[in-house]
Amino acid sequence: MEQQLTLQALVQALEASSSQESDTLRKQGETQLESYEAAENFHSLLQTVFIDPNMTLQNRWIAAIYFKNDILKYWRKSSSRVISAQEKNLIRSRIFALTTEANKQLNSQNAIATARIARIDFPGQWPTLFEDIAQLIQTASASNNLIQLSNLLNILKELVKSFSVTRFGAARTAFQAAASGIVQLIGNLYIAISQSWMSQKDNLSNHLALMEVGYLALKITGKVFAEGYQRVYQDPQAAKIFEKITQHFQGYVMVYNTFQSDIIAKHIKGLGKIFLNIFERQPVSFILLPSSMSVLQTYMSIMQEKAQVIQSIGNEDEEAVSEEVAEFWEKTVVQGLKLFSKLINYAYHNGSVSIRYRSVDDRDDTKAAHALLEKDLFNEQNIRGMLGLLLNNYLKLTPRDLESWKNEPEEWIAEEMKENWDYQARSCAQMVLVNMLKNFKAIVSPILIEFIQTTSSGNDILLQDVAYNVFALASSAPFENVSFDQMLNDVFLPRGYSQPKPNTSEGEYLKLVRRRIAIIISQWVCVTGQCSAQSRIKIYEFLLFCLNPEDPLNDIVIRLEACNALKFTIDEWDVSIDDFLPFLSTFLTRLFTFISTSLSSMESKEIVLQVISVIINRVEKKIVPFSELILQALPALWDESESHYQMRCVILQTLANFVQATCESSTQTYSISVPMLKVSVDPESPLNTFLFDDALPLWQALVESAPSPNDEILSLLPGLVQIIKQKTENLPIELKLLESYVFLSPESVANLSYELFKIFVDYIPSMNTESMTWVTTILNLLAAQLPLDAYVKPLYDTGLLNLLVTSLAAAISPITNVEILCFFSRMACNDVNTFVQMLDATQLPSLEVINELRQKNTSRSSFINLDDDDSAYAVPIHITRTVVNPDSHLTHTPKYTTVLGLVISQWISRFDNMGQPRDRKLNVLGTAAVLRTARPESWSVLADIFVIWQQLLDEATETDVGDAEIYYCYDDYMSTNEYLTRTSRGRDPAGPSGTGLTPEQQEEIRLVHENASPETKRRRRLLDSDPVHSIVLKNYLRESLFMFEKSTSSETLSTVDPGILQTLSMVLGLS
Repeated sequence: MEQQLTLQALVQALEASSSQESDTLRKQGETQLESYEAAENFHSLLQTVFIDPNMTLQNRWIAAIYFKNDILKYWRKSSSRVISAQEKNLIRSRIFALTTEANKQLNSQNAIATARIARIDFPGQWPTLFEDIAQLIQTASASNNLIQLSNLLNILKELVKSFSVTRFGAARTAFQAAASGIVQLIGNLYIAISQSWMSQKDNLSNHLALMEVGYLALKITGKVFAEGYQRVYQDPQAAKIFEKITQHFQGYVMVYNTFQSDIIAKHIKGLGKIFLNIFERQPVSFILLPSSMSVLQTYMSIMQEKAQVIQSIGNEDEEAVSEEVAEFWEKTVVQGLKLFSKLINYAYHNGSVSIRYRSVDDRDDTKAAHALLEKDLFNEQNIRGMLGLLLNNYLKLTPRDLESWKNEPEEWIAEEMKENWDYQARSCAQMVLVNMLKNFKAIVSPILIEFIQTTSSGNDILLQDVAYNVFALASSAPFENVSFDQMLNDVFLPRGYSQPKPNTSEGEYLKLVRRRIAIIISQWVCVTGQCSAQSRIKIYEFLLFCLNPEDPLNDIVIRLEACNALKFTIDEWDVSIDDFLPFLSTFLTRLFTFISTSLSSMESKEIVLQVISVIINRVEKKIVPFSELILQALPALWDESESHYQMRCVILQTLANFVQATCESSTQTYSISVPMLKVSVDPESPLNTFLFDDALPLWQALVESAPSPNDEILSLLPGLVQIIKQKTENLPIELKLLESYVFLSPESVANLSYELFKIFVDYIPSMNTESMTWVTTILNLLAAQLPLDAYVKPLYDTGLLNLLVTSLAAAISPITNVEILCFFSRMACNDVNTFVQMLDATQLPSLEVINELRQKNTSRSSFINLDDDDSAYAVPIHITRTVVNPDSHLTHTPKYTTVLGLVISQWISRFDNMGQPRDRKLNVLGTAAVLRTARPESWSVLADIFVIWQQLLDEATETDVGDAEIYYCYDDYMSTNEYLTRTSRGRDPAGPSGTGLTPEQQEEIRLVHENASPETKRRRRLLDSDPVHSIVLKNYLRESLFMFEKSTSSETLSTVDPGILQTLSMVLGLS
């Protein structure tokens, strides 16, 4: 029976929950409210509280918030405790009862709650929603009740916002059907309000409340324009209202010139957002609306008239406008520039907008929009005008820029490198210029080249800075017949090396030049075919010159830009590192001196450390002589950046690169790297959230580079097991790290096998094939390096073996089955008697258990059972993979009663799923090992076993050590020549040194071995001892057959087809 709740009880609970005197009372109140959620009429009583003006404001406020939040939980029919239909009707009937309330905060909560209800109930249970609110708005407007009108518009704003994110369904359709009516009502309301106060421009301060209401109506109208129509330009009433709005846009600009009011500024910026939103949602509609070109003309006029105002930001001239006004005009200009940029990208298909034709009319309208842009906006005259405006005004550094450069260099350069085109006119102008250069290259390129040539010899320092900037920006669409190599050597480097004349102010100009040359290098050095190897060497020399702290022109800004340029210069795949090595020592010395003595901002230090990290990554082992310099600097930076997590991420990245570069010498980093790593990956550490992702590569590098097992690295292993247990999104990376630990110290991993195998048992049922490969790889590596008794008991006790057997029977994935069979084959080759005993102790999975496992994997595959009586032959159907019938090698349908029988049948039936010959050999070795035990399970399938033996023998031509070329895969730790060397092992080729390789190829192999990481060497050693490469197949099969014959009667082999026996005997050399 539901709890009976009274209004008085609810009010008492609300008062208690907001108590400031007693924590106990407040918690009791919160608990009481939670218990009331299941009570009948709880939510309608909450509504009663917050719409009642006689209640205390505190109780009303808490009730409104509680009501708004609970709507999300209990309004839907699928909710755990759904609100009854009767209570919902009562709530909806009073939803507008608060519109006369003067408290804006209460109305805001009610508006959000209304939108949440409408999102669910409209149009089904609330078809008259927009008619209801429209009628109330008309009544409030007629009575000139601004409070009620403002509250109703606020509700409508939330409704429109809510339906705007609904992209399909009945609500979207009904919203679009209501859009025209909303625009006519609210758009005309906005027009009437705006005309009312604009007619009294001399006394605007008395109309601020009315202007706020008008602004709210404007926002709603603009939102419906963008989201409520598919083609807003086809609605005559909407087009007419849009035309009025554009006229107001011009009027607001004129008004603001004489009356700098915040509300006028809001109208202008609000209209800018509306224009951008309409274009983003309906680009063709925006272009074809009758007044869209006048909007662009207005923006162009603003950019022309306010260029000097924006350029004067930071100027201390008394006649200059206030900084607040100048920043307003800058934001307005940015909106205009962004609109122009979007139009350029749209018109010329630069990837910003995808055009989809839903009908012939759409295609024709799109063509008309393009034609209109080309004719009225992007004609040559307008392009030249826009270019001139950008070059002579908006690309210039302002007095504010120069002042910030001088007084706050680190903060200023950090902002410059972020390219804040969302709110900085200069950055946005650069974006427009680049787009114009890409799309109007024939017109723009000659103008820019002429501008660069003209200004280079002029006296305007700031315009010369613009010229250099233009050349840097042109890297995205290089000028024809202009060579960066030539410009670098003939123009940029000579000017960059220039020194000021004594007793002149030329130094400030040369600072601008050096900075721009560093930026030009950053932009152009990556352009294919533009920078020769010789020019790159000259760039190294110039950047070293710019990093020289003894030159007074090389201030912090110059040196930081030089650091950035250096990063781009060396971080290219085709860079000759040998050319860079002569400069390495000086660069590192100056970079570390710079970071430790000249910089105070963590953002600046991060820039420099990123460059050092890239250098370490590129020069690899050549960094070893500078180890002391690096390891002395990093701990101090770590301590200094305690609250700057991004800097600590870069430190971890730098350490990871250093560890990889130093390989065996990385042990010298343990005193630094291990403590940093521990605090970064510890789930209890506050740093874990911010540093974990960057700590994993360092951890991987430390394990891969460890020359041998050591206490420092192995002490981290238990923590890794706990991290794997947490089921994070980094699981593949964590399992890859665990694999490296298996290579480093398989015994240490085996010591944790109980806990690790329990985790695998938890994971496997829901793992996809790719993730499962990581698990089976780890198991195979353990089996390849350890005796079976090192892990067999945990394998059995944790249920992992049973789960692997069940996976085989359920046939979740052919790939997974092959991987499991390879693991079983390794165990059988290691100790077949223990392996067989272990399988004997395992129960054959029941059909119920198999189906349960399949159910957990239904997200990956569909299943078809080929044999209702034998669950082992259910195979997955994958859309992209041809499924091989596992019975393809069977001469009859087997009926097994033991797990060993299942495994043997899988070895045979999955042979065709084994794509790699080395997997086929491994599994053939497994069958041969089991055959040595002469178990009855193998007797009935002897013919099938001999068939797969014969197939592999026919396929592989082994050397006298049991190796063959087909057993190898070209992997990430073998060069091509080393691969050739390995695959010729045991042969007697005629080439030099008996390898068949040239001296150059042998030298390459030597270098590969010399530079190999310790883990790569461990992998190679394991490869050498792998049974696939070290057991002679014929000999092993021959011995297995002898042992089988010795342990069974002669009649056993007589059941095999004589032809099969004869062929096998010939191949094995038995006949």
